[in-house]
Amino acid sequence: MLISIIMNKQIELLLLSLSFAFFAHAENVTGFYNDNGTGVKGVTVRSSSGKSTQTNKKGKFTLKKINLETDTLFFEGKNVKSVIVPLSGKSIIEISIQGGNTKVDLKKPEIKPSGSYGGLIYTREELEKTGEISILGALKVKNPQIIATTLTGTTTPLYFVDGTEVYSIEGMSVKEVGFVELVKASNSGNSMWGARGANGAIIITTNTKLETSK
Repeated sequence: MLISIIMNKQIELLLLSLSFAFFAHAENVTGFYNDNGTGVKGVTVRSSSGKSTQTNKKGKFTLKKINLETDTLFFEGKNVKSVIVPLSGKSIIEISIQGGNTKVDLKKPEIKPSGSYGGLIYTREELEKTGEISILGALKVKNPQIIATTLTGTTTPLYFVDGTEVYSIEGMSVKEVGFVELVKASNSGNSMWGARGANGAIIITTNTKLETSK
């Protein structure tokens, strides 16, 4: 009797641990299916775990509570090209059919970092979209008003790169950036710098630093 009780408890613990392991990786999966640039409606999206849905009129879909580590998605339908996609830990899927060729892009959702001083945060991807090469050039495009009042005449802000204060960031490329925090001169978060922070600060976390801190 005692052995039976112990075995039942062990089974319960095993099932509980398996449940936790599943939900630790269970997330929503989103994406779209397009053919020659146009979203395809009515494509069946089925997971290997048994869940299914269909794309809407824009070719978009969402599947809930999918195990990103173990699940595979199957895209099927009438007059559409079937595609099989192992998720491999990714939760955003973009399927493009072009001239009979299939392109599958798998991505993780971008998690925007939080700054330490209550400033405005810009990721490398956001800065790259400006078309500028330098960090200062990209910031001027993203926020011309703040930059115009911060970087004129003798009103030079403080510059920090990976926690170290530097004299200048001239020539520093957007490609080096993980994210940038732009602290306005009036922001209460820069009070720790006293009078030195009267003109605000540009705080850069490089891509190398961001990757090593994950």
